[in-house]
Amino acid sequence: MKLRLLLALVFVTIVLQISAQSNTESFFGKVDYGYNFLLNIPDEYVDSTQSMPLIIFLHGKSLSGKDLNRVKKYGVLDAIIRTKINPHAFVVAPQCPRTESWNPDKIYNVMNWVKENYTIDTNRIYVVGMSLGGYGTFDFAGKYASQISAAMALCGGGKVKYANNLATIPLWIMHGKADRAVPYSQSLEMERAIKNSSDTNYTRASYFAGLDHADMVHVFYMPQMYQWLYQFDKTQTNKTKINNFDITLSDFRKRPIDGEFGAFGKELKAKEEPNYQPPTQTETKVEPSAPKVQSKQAPRIHIVKQGDTLYQLSKKYHTTIEKLCRNNGIKENAILKIGQKIKLD
Repeated sequence: MKLRLLLALVFVTIVLQISAQSNTESFFGKVDYGYNFLLNIPDEYVDSTQSMPLIIFLHGKSLSGKDLNRVKKYGVLDAIIRTKINPHAFVVAPQCPRTESWNPDKIYNVMNWVKENYTIDTNRIYVVGMSLGGYGTFDFAGKYASQISAAMALCGGGKVKYANNLATIPLWIMHGKADRAVPYSQSLEMERAIKNSSDTNYTRASYFAGLDHADMVHVFYMPQMYQWLYQFDKTQTNKTKINNFDITLSDFRKRPIDGEFGAFGKELKAKEEPNYQPPTQTETKVEPSAPKVQSKQAPRIHIVKQGDTLYQLSKKYHTTIEKLCRNNGIKENAILKIGQKIKLD
């Protein structure tokens, strides 16, 4: 009990004077129906009698593939290597194949492998992810909410069917309002679904004016992220601390590792995008129909179905979000309504 209290105090004081050492190992083919992954073993873990927390980091699409070293390019592992942040926890970072989306069952199997081979404090398991990893965070935490102590989803989206489960865990949703790779309406949809699913939920959301997709990377290098996560464990009955440890626009302006993401930010903007369509939760009688061409000048029309976004329509019809907004007199962050007619030309 004394050890648990001591560790809790250490977790809240997350910024150390000495940089953490990187003890990261690569694992290939270790998990049936799982992923290859990197695992950072904390310096404090000296024998199997010591129980340590676990952070699951889910990367974005640009880090997908077969080269595990890419997973160190940004995120929790990179924060350990390049800053004074020491999370005092195991950090597992699976790698998603380039042609796939995150599968919550495969993530679960990787998590279980770590639990079986190391002494993990099962009351302190956290998941964080960005972009494609934000989608993965919503889906994994949603399907396996009973396994998770807290979660943070950056510039992603998810399946509304998991809303009721997500309402049971501390969840911080973040998104830049100027994000053109994944419109912040995707996060807003999940926030609303979660809050509408239950009278009691532990969800907070932060939407940042002027921040684009790549800007959200900096959250992983902010001590507040780890401080916020470590408030929660599975033994707590009071989860009302969700509004502690704020992250504001001024924190992004400080650029925790200033200059490091200048060129990489452009790479993120070019490559990051959701790898699947948000699911349709209910069937609707309103279906897109072929336009009746009355003349050569008749514009093409799309009738909005549940889950449609401007980003998806721009990809489907090989146009741009800007053109769709101009044609329809709407803003880029507009949330489309089922049955709404969208002029494509």
